[in-house]
Amino acid sequence: MSKILGLSAVLPGLLTAMLALPVNVTAGENELPYPMKVPLELSERLYQELTAQERALNQERNHLSPQYKKHNAECTVVEQGTPQAQQCLKTKEQLTPKISKYLERIAAHTKAVDMANRRNCQETQVLYELHQLEKILVSSKDQQARRLLKNKIVLNEKLLDKIRSDERIKDTAIQQLLPANVDCSKIGTDWYQHSPQAVMGSLSERLPGEAFIKYRDRWFRIGADTPIGIGDEIRTGPKDPIRVDLRDGSAVELGPNTTIVMQEEGLLAKLKSHFGKLHAIVKKRLNRRFVVRFSDCSYSVKGTEFTIEADREGSTIIMVFEGAVEFSGHDSSTSPVTIVAGQRAVVLPQGVIQSLDKVDLNQFVRWWETGMEESHSP
Repeated sequence: MSKILGLSAVLPGLLTAMLALPVNVTAGENELPYPMKVPLELSERLYQELTAQERALNQERNHLSPQYKKHNAECTVVEQGTPQAQQCLKTKEQLTPKISKYLERIAAHTKAVDMANRRNCQETQVLYELHQLEKILVSSKDQQARRLLKNKIVLNEKLLDKIRSDERIKDTAIQQLLPANVDCSKIGTDWYQHSPQAVMGSLSERLPGEAFIKYRDRWFRIGADTPIGIGDEIRTGPKDPIRVDLRDGSAVELGPNTTIVMQEEGLLAKLKSHFGKLHAIVKKRLNRRFVVRFSDCSYSVKGTEFTIEADREGSTIIMVFEGAVEFSGHDSSTSPVTIVAGQRAVVLPQGVIQSLDKVDLNQFVRWWETGMEESHSP
């Protein structure tokens, strides 16, 4: 009898090894690993490529993880020869190759992100050098010095292309520019500056979100008081809003995962946003218009407080708190629609207003004040 008890004591362990799905993970017991997060400070092409991988892997994990947990919960200890044991073996045979492929893709993604991080430091150094050369070129009056500077810029641009494409560098002149043993932390985040006449505003310290600026197709983190100029593309991080104080006294708050382009044409100030959410308080100025473009639709304002939220599919919601906003859709032949204080408009991806209603503004969560997220998707 004692021998039987002894065998039964070790049997669950034997069955665990046979029927459970062991996975070498660091995320925790009975968990599938998550894909490595992609750093925001990458070139646009590489960032889009790696984040697409990350999204696909997260979707795959969301699909596999419940099956994996369910199987291990039900099949870690089962009695041999029972229908449950047979079902567990069948499930294991189905899940094992799927999980193996998922882990292979996780490993490949991790390797790609690691390589991107290593390459990132060299790229940062080259971009820093390019920016310094461009600043010197702008202020230099000596023609010979300008020619030398332009030649250096061209060589550094070629080096940047080689680093980004991961090509072998054969040109000796370019090879000599390749930075070695660079400590990118010493470069900092405040080196990207504008000439005074190009500045539209600066990043405020009033809101806690992360902000990134694009320079030569690469995102760089920026801090409070960083000047933001005409043509700059700004992106926020995934968690908190940011605020940009414009030089005319207006203010623009951007929600998480929002991208805008700063533009100015004569007396026309523009903010072009691809998607995300925006709150603006626009100072009234004579002979000056402020235009926001979201999803190829135009919102013209003058002394107004309003919010706009657009999703990646092109649907947009605008709410006006003070003043009025003039909406123009894709069809230039149609008359603009005026949205006044206390109204909310829902705009379809086709660039036409689906609905225009009165709303109680007191019920609206002001995310730029509280940092709270609220969705108003149509």
